[in-house]
Amino acid sequence: MKSRWETGSEFDWSENLLKPEVALAVWPKPLELFASGRAAVLSLLRLLSQGAPRPRLHVPSFFCMEVATCFKAVADIVWYRDLPTEPVPDFASLQARPGEWVLAVNFFGLRTGSAWQDWCQRHDDVRLIEDHTHDPLSDWAMQSTAPYAFASLRKTLPLPDGAILWSPRQLPLPPPLGPVSLGAYYKLSAMILKRAYLQGAGIAKEDFRTLQVQGEEMLGQADDGAASDFTRAVWRHLPVLEFRSRRQANVQLLLASLAGRINSFCQPLFSSWSRGAAPFQAILLCASPEIREQLRQHLIQHHVYAAVHWRQGDGGLCSEDPAALDLSRRILTVPADHRYSSEDVARVAQLLTAFFSPGARPLPSPAPDPDRGLV
Repeated sequence: MKSRWETGSEFDWSENLLKPEVALAVWPKPLELFASGRAAVLSLLRLLSQGAPRPRLHVPSFFCMEVATCFKAVADIVWYRDLPTEPVPDFASLQARPGEWVLAVNFFGLRTGSAWQDWCQRHDDVRLIEDHTHDPLSDWAMQSTAPYAFASLRKTLPLPDGAILWSPRQLPLPPPLGPVSLGAYYKLSAMILKRAYLQGAGIAKEDFRTLQVQGEEMLGQADDGAASDFTRAVWRHLPVLEFRSRRQANVQLLLASLAGRINSFCQPLFSSWSRGAAPFQAILLCASPEIREQLRQHLIQHHVYAAVHWRQGDGGLCSEDPAALDLSRRILTVPADHRYSSEDVARVAQLLTAFFSPGARPLPSPAPDPDRGLV
């Protein structure tokens, strides 16, 4: 069979991912394993808000609105300005009162956490939850001093579901009370079928994509569910440190390959990162929404599936922060994780540089935006 080439989108699964001799990651202890990050946070909010007024949760203005909508079911959402284009949040916009909750996000795995640790020491009466999804094994995550922290494992690891919740201060943790979501097994089936598809089997792409979408919808409804038995059995035995190292090397290679080869219509959001951090993927910032969409479609035509982190302002929940809204319309996440070889990364770099080569295609001029300078 002739294999098929593509990058991005959901992980596939193979038993070859489980290696007998592997350096195992050291995870925080104790921890609870939930179906998803949102389930972990919702369970925590419910546990510590029993018998109390409806809690207030302060959320970054640049965030996943689908997840924030879930949080809104149990808490009043208050936005504060935090953008991945800035090294630290705008703490002046964060007016949390004693007993309220604050969600801190390590955007794309790039931050060190020192600013949040300082803030937390000055606001010890506020309940801080750190989101380490984009780099669960960063120095910040492992050395955190926050009351609570979580990471959705399925964003960086080939798992159908799973998120860990722990307390760096050893505070009580809620166990997952809900049942395992059937969505995990839909997604696992999709992962297995995707592996067969990539290897050249006569599997229709629509078959596993339908399972992926249905599984994701089911997981989104499991607001206090436990991780699947499959995830519980394998997650500690994956070569996580190897995956993380390869992801870091791939992002570095892709960004180096693009240096000086793409024009002002699109630039990397970052080109370096601090020691102890590993970037989630390569992140590009386009000059306009129109260019972002042209580039995304160009990559899709060549089987590169770049994600958007995160859409807002499309009729659903919105932070109403003009800088975050503008950023959400121009940002693009290009896959460069552990699944790919250096040859794969070079191929993606060639596709990107071809798009921006002189005369390749007419690009619209970016419209003036009075809020652009805020980003």
